[in-house]
Amino acid sequence: MQPAKSNSNIKLAELESKIFSPCEQFKSSSPSMTEPQANEQLRKIPKWQLDLENRMISRVFKFANYDETIEFVNAVAYIAKRRNHHPELAVGYNSCQVMFTTYSVKGITINDFICANDLEALL
Repeated sequence: MQPAKSNSNIKLAELESKIFSPCEQFKSSSPSMTEPQANEQLRKIPKWQLDLENRMISRVFKFANYDETIEFVNAVAYIAKRRNHHPELAVGYNSCQVMFTTYSVKGITINDFICANDLEALL
């Protein structure tokens, strides 16, 4: 995994000026993406990985210290709330693993990639 750049410039006040519309709500009968569809989307965010077994996409973000990590986590939480699409997070002292899946379809949807792209724009 390649470390993310330091993100000490993430400010919640700056995020508040951006428009994050809610993601599409999928019904349980909606199909999840196929592997080729997911791989096509991954080309746009190459630092993310596809986990077919757990039906998710994920990325580990690395930081210089705990403060930067928590600043990033708070930004993720803000975006997730606005998008109404919430990731799983594994938070450490200087890292945060972000995992997106769409629980309603038990798989990967475009919402996962929209939110992953939002996080890429933070750095």
